[in-house]
Amino acid sequence: MLQLLMINICAEDYSEQGTYTIGLSVINPPTYSVKIPKSINVSDETTNMTFYVKGDIFADQKLNVIFDKSTTLSNGTSSVPVTITQDKESWSYGELSDAYLSSAINITHRKLSAGIWNGHLTVRISLQET
Repeated sequence: MLQLLMINICAEDYSEQGTYTIGLSVINPPTYSVKIPKSINVSDETTNMTFYVKGDIFADQKLNVIFDKSTTLSNGTSSVPVTITQDKESWSYGELSDAYLSSAINITHRKLSAGIWNGHLTVRISLQET
């Protein structure tokens, strides 16, 4: 991932001999990555799915990866509620690194009758100030 570093050096008009302190600043934007599957086969009544996070964020931020707590599966004529539990939703500056960390969600529903069942799961990924 491309990172843009900006270094600002403030200019002053110095007309006398001496030692001067020059302020430096760097703006290094946060970067992060979340790996989640494009689709999940939930044919079993309980399905475990692993996802991964990594990154470098500001010290006063946290990375949120929040899956909806419920959704439905439908076969066109009936719907079945699906419950989602998540073992972790937020990571702080100190928890993230350049290596992926794993986390999991559990997807549960009642036994499905024969048919083609479809649904969707929404996940919200965001940075939040702490």
